[in-house]
Amino acid sequence: MTWMDLLRRAEEKLKDIGFRLGKGPLSHEARYFLEAAYGAAVGEGRSISAVANRSMLSDKEAASVLQVLDQLLERRGQGEPLQHILGRWGFYQNEYEVSPAVLIPRPETEVLVHEVIQILPSQKPLQGAEIGLGSGVISIELLDARPELLMTATEVSADAVRVAQRNASAILKSGVDQGTKRLSIHLVDASQSPCSELERALGSLSIDFLVSNPPYLDGTQGSMEVEDDVRRSEPHTALFAPVHDLNYFYRDIATRAYRLLKPDGFVAVEIPHERAEPIESLFRTAGYQTRVESDLTGRPRVLIAKLNKKGNS
Repeated sequence: MTWMDLLRRAEEKLKDIGFRLGKGPLSHEARYFLEAAYGAAVGEGRSISAVANRSMLSDKEAASVLQVLDQLLERRGQGEPLQHILGRWGFYQNEYEVSPAVLIPRPETEVLVHEVIQILPSQKPLQGAEIGLGSGVISIELLDARPELLMTATEVSADAVRVAQRNASAILKSGVDQGTKRLSIHLVDASQSPCSELERALGSLSIDFLVSNPPYLDGTQGSMEVEDDVRRSEPHTALFAPVHDLNYFYRDIATRAYRLLKPDGFVAVEIPHERAEPIESLFRTAGYQTRVESDLTGRPRVLIAKLNKKGNS
């Protein structure tokens, strides 16, 4: 059996699965599944080149790969996200462990990371903070891009903290810190103000910036802000804002973060395009100078709020 035979088999099955799940053809996922199946069955890692550069697989190899491939595709047919099946997913410059304990990294959040990297001055010691660490993709990408940066992050889920710690150890492995000393992670109380919990974690430290992709979706039944498979597969504490105040996290940051920031500090947050204007208004009312950046679809997605000490004092 050839590589192309395996690929066509996966593509056909995924085409049917996609239509059955109401998602349209999922044939584009075939290479991911074949890579994972080959790595699990033959034990040569997840490098697809090990298969693609060979014209034929032995009968034993093909049988083993097909068995694993069918098992993975069965899980996809049950509606399990591709990223959870693979257990890893790429984000910005690195690949991360993902699980049902954390949000699946999305391209929209790469815009947030990119904007922060562009703003940060180079060759200067920096102290940043993140509210809602999750899998760690935001803080870890910032640390990977800026060796002079230290980050303090808060998270309400112990399971998410463990995923983030493994990601930090795997990706931030250069230097004497062995990946984790530059990222200080604090498990906090979800019932308390996010900024107050961050202030407790920081102690006497002041920060150059605060970054967050907070829970902002409307989780009420019938809401158009979340798809059924997302609601079913990803952690609700990371997805959904409080029903009584969908802008709760933004309101908390807008009214409290100035106490944590240095005089030239800033806030960078991912926002829902449906509520971009009222969220920006929260920060302007609190005395910040704001701008909004769009994602690749042209929708407002990232809010940058620069501290105006005169207005925030």
